[in-house]
Amino acid sequence: MRVLLLFVLCAIQLTANSFDMFDDDTPKSFDSTLSPHYQMKVGFNYESTNNSMTDQKQMIFYQTMDYKNYFIDYDITTNFDDLRINIKELYYKHKLSARSFIDIGRINIKEGIARSYNPTDYFKGSGLLFNSLITRDRRENRLGSLMIAHTLFFHFGSVKCIVSPQISAPKDSLWSDKQHIGLHLDATNYTNRASFYTSINLDKDLFTSAMIHKNEDGLHFGTNISYVYHNWLFYNESTIKRSKDNLAKSIEYYHYDLLKKHFDTNTKTIYQGVFGLSYTSENNIETIVEYIFNGAGMRKSEWKKYFLLRQNTKHEQQLMSIRKYHHQKEAFFNKETLFAQVRFNEVKPNFDIAVLSFVNLYDHSSLNQLTLRYSKHDFQLKLSARKRFGAAQSEYGSLDKKATYIAECKYYF
Repeated sequence: MRVLLLFVLCAIQLTANSFDMFDDDTPKSFDSTLSPHYQMKVGFNYESTNNSMTDQKQMIFYQTMDYKNYFIDYDITTNFDDLRINIKELYYKHKLSARSFIDIGRINIKEGIARSYNPTDYFKGSGLLFNSLITRDRRENRLGSLMIAHTLFFHFGSVKCIVSPQISAPKDSLWSDKQHIGLHLDATNYTNRASFYTSINLDKDLFTSAMIHKNEDGLHFGTNISYVYHNWLFYNESTIKRSKDNLAKSIEYYHYDLLKKHFDTNTKTIYQGVFGLSYTSENNIETIVEYIFNGAGMRKSEWKKYFLLRQNTKHEQQLMSIRKYHHQKEAFFNKETLFAQVRFNEVKPNFDIAVLSFVNLYDHSSLNQLTLRYSKHDFQLKLSARKRFGAAQSEYGSLDKKATYIAECKYYF
């Protein structure tokens, strides 16, 4: 019945609308009144872990519309037992002048171009909807925050100011986590936040931006730099803040007081940065290598304590909850990580292959994924295999090392 409902909704929208379809990579027009856009697709995801009973099936109906002064992005998701509507973005755009406009509503702010981790992507919150190893996928498929954003363009760059208030909504309400159509504003607007961004184009191949962000931790100072040279792209994303590290935050979040005495929970100056380079060959093979330094991550001494404490049954469940918390917050658990991805585009017509890997530089454990993608016209099929490697007392080796297989099928209307 729920599957039938999804297709009925698709038919209704196809009949009621006649806008142009646009691709995911197409930037939205500044003056959308001149170029209305509409996109709709239905996807089916299947995930299975080898020799286990954790198979997950999910059908998703996506819809995106950019028309006149309004933008909406939502999906209807079902695992064939339950149906949920996720309103990821819904906001109003008002043009003040030829170079200035204001956005008001739920907006998914995304900063940085790294594929592994974006330290200046300050509006992550707890709005993650779909799991993926690719940062870009996670950022696209998450709930936006309620905010007011003002942008002013210059001939050499732009400035943007954002204010996002805290929303303390009662449970099981429309504004919170109501089962079918809750907005989860308490998750995405969990604290008062404000940001100031300035972007300067120093050269046609050199892009720089600087930002100041204020949240419950205090001030964050960030920079993004990227430079294009022929087929090479060099980039750096960095942020500095005064804060407790990620482990201390998660211990406090869950009130695990017994763990506090084992780990450092003091406030400190924390640097997080991604240094990356990308090369695209003449035959369309893209290679990406990124070094991630996460000053809020686990040090060697803390990893030793972590595995020593896991031997205690009482602490084991708490420590696994902490790792889940990091994942939901889109925060890296380790201090130093190497990310690599190779993508073979158009190996054969309409057929791509991608291989990626995360390597913990302390214990050399790794998480790896192979993806095959076939797309033709409005149809796309992706098949992925994911597996972890490493010793029992390592970041990735301490998790389930069974292979995970994922199938994704999408059809664009």
